[in-house]
Amino acid sequence: MHFSEFFRQATGASPYPWQIRLATSPSWPDLLRIPTGAGKTGAILAWAWRRKYGGDDLRSRTGMRLVYVLPQRALVSQTAATARDWLARLGLDGEIGLSVLMGGSVDHAWDLEPDRPWILIGTQDQILSRALNRGYGGVSRFRWPLQFALLHNDVQWIVDEVQLFGDGLATTAQLQAFREQFGTFGPAHTLWMSATASPEWLQTVDVRKAEREIQVWELDEADRQALQERLMASKPLHRCPVELRGPLVKNASAYAKQLADWFTAECRVDGLALVVLNRVSRAQAVYQALRQAMPHEDIRLVHGQFRGRDRAWLAEEARALGDRRAILVATQVVEAGMDIDASLMVTELAPWASMVQRFGRLNRTGKRASARAYWIDVDGADEQACLPYSPESLERARNQLEQLQDVGPAHLPRDVEPLAYRRVLRQRDLLQLFDTTPDLSGNDIDVSPFIREIEDRTVSVYWGAWEGESPPEGLREVAEEDVCRVPLSRLQDYLKRKRKVRGTEQTRRVYTWNSILGQYELVSEQRVFPGWLYLLRAEDGGYDPQLGFDPESWVKVADPVQVAPVTEVDAEDAEEDNGPAPARPVTLAAHTLDVVREAEALGHLAGDENLADALREAAFWHDAGKRHPLFQAKLRLAMLGEARYRDQYGEHSGSLYPPHEPELLAKSGVEIGKVPSVRVLVSDAASSAPAPGSGTISAAQDGENLPSDGVRGEVATLAPPALTARRVRGFRHELASALSYLDAVPPAAVNDLRTRLVAYLIAAHHGKIRGQIRASATEQVPPDGRLFARGVWEGDELAAYAIPGLGEWPEVRLSLSIMRMGTDRLGRESWAEGVHRLLQAYGPFRLAWYEALLRVADGRASRREEVESREP
Repeated sequence: MHFSEFFRQATGASPYPWQIRLATSPSWPDLLRIPTGAGKTGAILAWAWRRKYGGDDLRSRTGMRLVYVLPQRALVSQTAATARDWLARLGLDGEIGLSVLMGGSVDHAWDLEPDRPWILIGTQDQILSRALNRGYGGVSRFRWPLQFALLHNDVQWIVDEVQLFGDGLATTAQLQAFREQFGTFGPAHTLWMSATASPEWLQTVDVRKAEREIQVWELDEADRQALQERLMASKPLHRCPVELRGPLVKNASAYAKQLADWFTAECRVDGLALVVLNRVSRAQAVYQALRQAMPHEDIRLVHGQFRGRDRAWLAEEARALGDRRAILVATQVVEAGMDIDASLMVTELAPWASMVQRFGRLNRTGKRASARAYWIDVDGADEQACLPYSPESLERARNQLEQLQDVGPAHLPRDVEPLAYRRVLRQRDLLQLFDTTPDLSGNDIDVSPFIREIEDRTVSVYWGAWEGESPPEGLREVAEEDVCRVPLSRLQDYLKRKRKVRGTEQTRRVYTWNSILGQYELVSEQRVFPGWLYLLRAEDGGYDPQLGFDPESWVKVADPVQVAPVTEVDAEDAEEDNGPAPARPVTLAAHTLDVVREAEALGHLAGDENLADALREAAFWHDAGKRHPLFQAKLRLAMLGEARYRDQYGEHSGSLYPPHEPELLAKSGVEIGKVPSVRVLVSDAASSAPAPGSGTISAAQDGENLPSDGVRGEVATLAPPALTARRVRGFRHELASALSYLDAVPPAAVNDLRTRLVAYLIAAHHGKIRGQIRASATEQVPPDGRLFARGVWEGDELAAYAIPGLGEWPEVRLSLSIMRMGTDRLGRESWAEGVHRLLQAYGPFRLAWYEALLRVADGRASRREEVESREP
């Protein structure tokens, strides 16, 4: 199918010449600089056509995943709805996936599909945080590496409305430079798009080092002829007599009343009137003042601090608003991507790039004969009045406006002001971020300076209703329609406010889910961080469906999230050693065979035969640690429950032992998180046998103190090897798997790069053990001071186990000596040094890609086992 036919089938209109060039050109430009209203979103169709009909050459140059990054949630919703409609009209909605990434949305269907075309549309917060290996918005921290890999390999990025990205724009440029420096699997290109952008904005430090010219595309003569009516649209400009200065800066109500009085007296509304303010609080005040002054008019308010459910009307009615008599009060959310065609515009002074975008919403089609624009001056000597912009940027815009009588596209100067970035991502930052292990305090590197400017950093919040003090886990199920994005400072303002209720001071609380502890935790005002998802109590107010987020409101929030039965949550989202739970148990041999088959099917994505073979070997070994008696005890406890387990694997004295069954399990058939918190007596060849004596040994529950020999109660007479009470929870099988593999490798090859790659893939296949091997703060400490980490103790023994048709895992005594720096007595380099060499050899993007392939193979095998287990 020719692209023109493809485009018409999707949109009902013919493509512009630039859209045809984008679809059919051998390579894409770096910067696409075309006016507002010229169809930039059509780049999605250019990508889809190249993937579907472009032939082998264009397909090989076009990333498997399209990553479409936008600065605002409203734009994401609108763009996603458009793309979804196009795919349906083309009959490609089953062939090309589409996922939306916004705060509160944890859709991760795409991250198990590296071999399927997929469109990812999201905000700069969500996509850039994931691209920096620190995903915002409630996604499991243990999925960060998987999504990091898929966002950097075999991808085409589109960064739209770049003038609104701030420091995040520098991050997109640096990431592209790093992809070119380190290398990726498959193509990895970025297309930046804007009506008002300069190639100089993209010349960050590592882009300059590459000495590569930024390729810029603009409209040609054929495009200008096709867009002539829009380009020649008339938009007379006037200065508004109301100005933001003096006492009005701090008195939003007085300013709003003056503006509403002037508007009522002087502005005849004969179509859509658009009133644009620079701050949400002023927009809320002006909206209320206009409703009071003009009670019979259709007046709407839109800004970025609404829940999805309360701004859903905008996506449905935005285009139709231009055909009716209405007043839309808005903030910067209208500057980009919003297809609004107003006949009257009143706007506060903003930086020139923003003013050009705002004027693009006035007489957008060029068909309105009486369109007019008014601009409100802002006191440049008052920094509070200028916020969120700098006085210098407003001064430059003022100088431009004072020289214009019309702001139609044909009259606007092409000058673009320079950008000065405050924080630029450097190579050392990227390499530090590769390791997702939190520090000893449980904190992560803060990536917010690389995503947005300080005054623009935001959090996502939602309101819930529950009984009791602490929120239950059943409030984790939150839909995008329930989430509201707010500036960090406004959430802090919300928390500072208190009130007296019947003489008692009422304070507000905020909670966040702690995936390591598996519960909600209370967060203080000083401990709220950009990009995080927070739960608020509906009774504490803070929101109005007509005004949006409002720290002053104490009215109970309507339609809060209700406590729901806990469904199966993300299998990666726990510190516990768990996974998807099929309806029936799955043997360790069967699961290993399934994962190896999936890894072989993904081998073509490894890059060459040697890497495909390493992936297959890692798949064979990835669950070898599940032979450990603690893991087998955990599965049997989940299957049987504690009472039946005691009957089957305990003695009359009450002690518990690991199961000794001929067939080992990989999956229990029930959710692992339900395992009782108990200890079992494990044969411990690494410890000395206790002294002869008499008495009983009893199982110790978590939280009970153990004597130095690790057993609660009197010690019975035991023959060597000793029995040690070990906690069932907290054990990580993939660490034991990697140690088993390293022990089986000939000593001469144990430090080879390939050996270390296979070991890394094994250990990292759940995202919990990557750059470091470190004990968790909550795990059981061995009584004799030996090395330990993630439930594995130095000297743990695993029996041999055969996988029919594949091979055998030999008997092994696990050693954790590679936790230490330097070289151990067997000549093995440390784990950290091995990972460092892998990063040097493969770079962060390709290493993450190989890691992702094993995770995908494991995830797909588990998904298929789950489906098959539920079939009759």
